[in-house]
Amino acid sequence: MFPIPWYVVIFESMPEALLLQILTLKLMNEKKVSSYKLIKVSVLYGVAAFFIRNIAFNLRQYFLFSLHTILLILVLALLFDLIHKIELNRCFMPLFIISLLYGLIQFTFILIVFKLFNLKVYNLQENPWINIALFFPIAAITYSAVHIYTKYAGETR
Repeated sequence: MFPIPWYVVIFESMPEALLLQILTLKLMNEKKVSSYKLIKVSVLYGVAAFFIRNIAFNLRQYFLFSLHTILLILVLALLFDLIHKIELNRCFMPLFIISLLYGLIQFTFILIVFKLFNLKVYNLQENPWINIALFFPIAAITYSAVHIYTKYAGETR
């Protein structure tokens, strides 16, 4: 992936962290959540995303294409442990499932948008605001999917 500017951190990476936290906690059926902790983790995740994405881009010939994603999932899991005080062995799998779902929806949605508007991957690097614009419908779809699952999962047990 390509490096991201500071405004993508603020308008995409931090809200993405907030979304991933909320959905992971929802999947874990955690009711008591501190808004301060959610924001703190989102900011720290955003800073980590900025550095990881920029470093991964500069070292891309040495590492996997998706290394930044793996590292960011690990960072978020560690932040869950350190800030939310939810142990890694309890939060990692729900976080991984939510991240996987989010990534799948993101990949599918972006492919559809690229096809409809004849966009290429380099357009995202040239105009990072496209990333920000795409985040909101992807977040809404992901939130809806997890909400529906958590709402009706109890009925099938």
